[in-house]
Amino acid sequence: MQVKEILKLVCTLLGKEELLGSQYFDENGSELTDAQSGDLNKMLDCLNSITEEIAMGYLPLLKQKEVTFVNGKILVSDIDNDIFAIESIKTISGKNLKYKYLKDEIVCLVGRAIITYKIHPTALSLTSDAESFGNRLSARILAYGVASEYCYIEMLYDDATIWETRFKNALLYSSEKRGELNLKQRGWY
Repeated sequence: MQVKEILKLVCTLLGKEELLGSQYFDENGSELTDAQSGDLNKMLDCLNSITEEIAMGYLPLLKQKEVTFVNGKILVSDIDNDIFAIESIKTISGKNLKYKYLKDEIVCLVGRAIITYKIHPTALSLTSDAESFGNRLSARILAYGVASEYCYIEMLYDDATIWETRFKNALLYSSEKRGELNLKQRGWY
């Protein structure tokens, strides 16, 4: 999903009709004023903040990489610069390994291993694609979060609380692990 799609929903939710009619959303729209550009940038900052919050607390962004430890150590920068936590380190055959995650290196007594780690989301621009967290979040859920953050910045606290409640409820529902629903087979009596 595109950032533009999310921000369009935010403008709709917040009743920003003049922004919806601008060139950012409509090629034939009016030219963006400085105030409108400022609003778009505030919304983008809010989207970046919400994306970071989701990745840190609800739906982590995971990556996996096969690495080689030299003398039981590897630099974090040799794996990925966006690492903020290690999920697991396993042997190539899948056995869990013990490790220590230090400030700038990982210590593990193994040669080769598969490391699974959490990363920070990439900073978004007005023309980029937003993270969908494995297709678990829709543009609408992200728009609720952006609307909430935007309203807090604008000191519209009652509106912010409403959007935050919608955002948190939708986010919690989306982040729950749902398995298959097994119902007993019914017979005819």
